[in-house]
Amino acid sequence: MELLCENMTRAFYVSAQETAKLYLTNHRTIEQIAKIRGLASSTIIHHLVMWYIATDDINPNDFVTRREQQYILVAMAKAKNYQYLSEIKAHLPEQITYEKIKWVIAKIHKISLR
Repeated sequence: MELLCENMTRAFYVSAQETAKLYLTNHRTIEQIAKIRGLASSTIIHHLVMWYIATDDINPNDFVTRREQQYILVAMAKAKNYQYLSEIKAHLPEQITYEKIKWVIAKIHKISLR
């Protein structure tokens, strides 16, 4: 698939594609992929989030439950400026991570692109 998201460089696209392939074909965890690729877990998540925005290959519900998504949406409504993840995080339980917030923002972004 040669869909190049407008905010992905070619090198990032190739790297994200390799990460997505490992996730989709081998059903590996984020930690396993990070170890295989020699990258930080946060980089792997960033790859997968961007791959989700560019394609329909990845399901964000694999990473954040519907209930967590609801909490995050409520927190976004409460945040003074939801462009800052820390403003959203301040309204959430500790177990909801920044990565989960990124998945919800990606879902919103993807819907706005349609």
